[in-house]
Amino acid sequence: MRRKVNNISLRQLRAFQEVARAQSFSGAAAKLFITRSALSETIKQLELQLGVRLLDRTTRSVQLSTTGIEFYEEVNQVLSRLNNALQRLDDINSIDSGHVRIAGAPSMLHGIVIPSLSQLRRTHPNIKVTLHELGANGISDHILQADVDFGVGALNEEHITQLSCLPLLKDRFVVIAPVGHELLNHNKRGISIADLGCYPYIGLTSDTLIGRVLSATSAAPENVREPIIRVSNTSLLCSAIENGLGVSILTSLSMKYLKSRKIGSTLLSDPLIERDIQMFWRSGRSLSPVAKLVWNEIYLETRKLKGEFGITLCEAPNVASP
Repeated sequence: MRRKVNNISLRQLRAFQEVARAQSFSGAAAKLFITRSALSETIKQLELQLGVRLLDRTTRSVQLSTTGIEFYEEVNQVLSRLNNALQRLDDINSIDSGHVRIAGAPSMLHGIVIPSLSQLRRTHPNIKVTLHELGANGISDHILQADVDFGVGALNEEHITQLSCLPLLKDRFVVIAPVGHELLNHNKRGISIADLGCYPYIGLTSDTLIGRVLSATSAAPENVREPIIRVSNTSLLCSAIENGLGVSILTSLSMKYLKSRKIGSTLLSDPLIERDIQMFWRSGRSLSPVAKLVWNEIYLETRKLKGEFGITLCEAPNVASP
């Protein structure tokens, strides 16, 4: 027998569930805030559409039929799953207790995102935040795989057609060396990359933006394009510099959050190289309300970098989050 499943409504299923629980039309009607006659008609229509009797009625009692017992178990599971889904939906869209996942470059997470969370925790203490420290490739991949809500850092050009972006700032490349090193006093207005050719150079690995850019810079001397020592992150790089292993190149924002008293920096002026820092998300996908809240806090935090050494803020657009 083909049943008219598409005509069965959520209202009918909830009505049946309440009657089965109460074993009374009057008690179920009171809980559902409808009249007894309206409830009786709802159950009658459900039974007609299913083509089976769900309830055995007498003048004194209402009992589940044999078929009704099995159907009740299934309805309970379906409605329970629906209630759980609705609860999760509420959690996702709540700006008081939602969960936001962010992928970002180390300098952005340390220098911008974490400070922005300080104020947010005071106003919304129950918001959950998960931060993933990644390079440009990893940030884009995590967004496209829906592992995070949005990213903060330099955009991988391979994914530019799949991601939408909000420009935040331009971050200049700087030469770094131990405090007192002659390079830092070589030229107050900046250093030519060619000047690094006669010093031991420590590079970042090719999976980092800085490593890729410098390897492709034709003006860079051989020791910069193909350094003898490469490290995979800025913390290791600074440790190597502090221990006298050589000099290197980072960005202004990276130096700001590392705050090493043993390392100094000066602008790389020839060629002038800078990275574009953006917030980006998957094109065509909107953010949850709580993700939008965190997004806006991060944007406002970047505005505090105005006038910082080597950092140029992008012109403030309409900052409404996606």
